[in-house]
Amino acid sequence: MASGALAQSPQSLFSTLQANGFTEFAQRLPTIELTSAEAGLVVYAPNNNAFIISGNATVARATIGPPPAALNLARFRGGGSFQYNSRALATRMAKRATSRGSVYETLYHDDFVLLGSGHNQSLVERNVPSASLPFVFSGLGKSAQVVGSDIPFDKGVIRPIDAVLTLPRSLSSTLQAIGGVKLAAALKQTNLTATLEGAESITVLAPSNEVFSLSSTLTQTQIVQVLKEHIIVAPSFPAYSPWLEDGQIFRTLGGTNVSVVIKDDVAYLNGARILTGDSIIQNGVVHTIDKVFQPP
Repeated sequence: MASGALAQSPQSLFSTLQANGFTEFAQRLPTIELTSAEAGLVVYAPNNNAFIISGNATVARATIGPPPAALNLARFRGGGSFQYNSRALATRMAKRATSRGSVYETLYHDDFVLLGSGHNQSLVERNVPSASLPFVFSGLGKSAQVVGSDIPFDKGVIRPIDAVLTLPRSLSSTLQAIGGVKLAAALKQTNLTATLEGAESITVLAPSNEVFSLSSTLTQTQIVQVLKEHIIVAPSFPAYSPWLEDGQIFRTLGGTNVSVVIKDDVAYLNGARILTGDSIIQNGVVHTIDKVFQPP
């Protein structure tokens, strides 16, 4: 007889979800194709309570559907091959991780994802003050908290969360949801909304309602310029908060620069602090900031 028992091989995603009590989420997976190429997955699995709306899981099942389930299936942005063992997983995840969090690319992509050719929708996972486990940020400024340790399956790990992830929506819908109604109104008034919502991979620095104001002496052209100062047109991809680095310089739609300073692990952009970051939109990300940028 062998001196030690062989370790049991990780099971399939569906079997592992069922065995660990994620039955509501497992019911949504058969319509999602997980081919042999989809290795190295991080599966954000909402617990069963997350699917109960007013005590009615049937309603929750109808509203979530297959596309949002695809949002829960993520791959770490960083490249490199993946082999299932604890060391390979930890090393791969560390390549792009920072003290402010990580960015994951999901399997979700349709005509409403405008991040450029070859890019699916993204999620941001990062820590927040006073919480021992990280949060996952998705659409409309919503987030879900990680509530347990990773559970291995044959193509990656299952990461338990306490809420269903929200599909990213348009910039205007997101600003309304996160309390940026003044900025949303100004963008609409200046006919910038359609332009921004049709652009690929933008980063919007949205002054909070408390600080947003425009001088009555500004002309329409000057107002447009002020608004453009808050739109970063990154060279290749949205500036999610984990990717912000001290000394970075981004170009705005207004033709000026935004400089990044990291102090005590907090990001400042041209002196503006990010109050609420990583509200994912269909074509990028929104960060709520505490000041209004003025044109030169």
